[in-house]
Amino acid sequence: MPRQVNTDCAYDAPQDKLALMPNYYRWIARHFLPYLRGDVLEVGAGGGHFIDTYRHQVQHVAAVDYNPTLLERLRGRYANLNLDAIHCDLRGDCSVLPDSTFDAFIALDVLEHMEDDAESVAKLGRKLRSGGVACIKVPADSSMYSPMDEASGHFRRYDPATLERLFSGCGFTTLQLRAMNKPGAMAYRRRRQKRSNFSTTFNNRTLKAINAALWVMPYVDALLPGSKGLSLVGVFQKG
Repeated sequence: MPRQVNTDCAYDAPQDKLALMPNYYRWIARHFLPYLRGDVLEVGAGGGHFIDTYRHQVQHVAAVDYNPTLLERLRGRYANLNLDAIHCDLRGDCSVLPDSTFDAFIALDVLEHMEDDAESVAKLGRKLRSGGVACIKVPADSSMYSPMDEASGHFRRYDPATLERLFSGCGFTTLQLRAMNKPGAMAYRRRRQKRSNFSTTFNNRTLKAINAALWVMPYVDALLPGSKGLSLVGVFQKG
């Protein structure tokens, strides 16, 4: 039976929470910065928290979201940057985005919200130039799928083989694929029966404390045993 999830659940509140964690976005960016250049498409750009990590090294950003409120925030925040804030819902028509135009697309925690993720990857792949790259972050470990995922509008969590197969089926080769945030996975397991977005289960003081400690997390991740984290991060190249 198909999973029944709320794909239109509001995510303004999680965006406000994540704004308290700039070091988290810097950690994610470590995986992607070597591949980002030229014209970049960021899908599900939200409040623009990730844009700050790479805008200094690219020529142009097309920041896409389906939420008009967040798009207005983007336009105000980056009024002096070479950035277009574009209304587009990946679940529908994306013809507003020209084909064969971008050197990279970024999708952080987006694909799990797509009922047909293969269609979404194929759609985004058409927007890339030949040799362009997809920089992807998704929830990891299908065995952790829970009420918290359903409440967050997730159709699935991903295992490495599943994500690699998804992209290879759409004409991409894998350049990098790894687990990220093993401590976060431990915290998620303790909270996953709650029907709310993971970030909203923490108060602001706790999130600020986590942000202050995040500089050490890449080293902790490398030292902890096991291969499963809260997320998978991957870079895939269009053939």
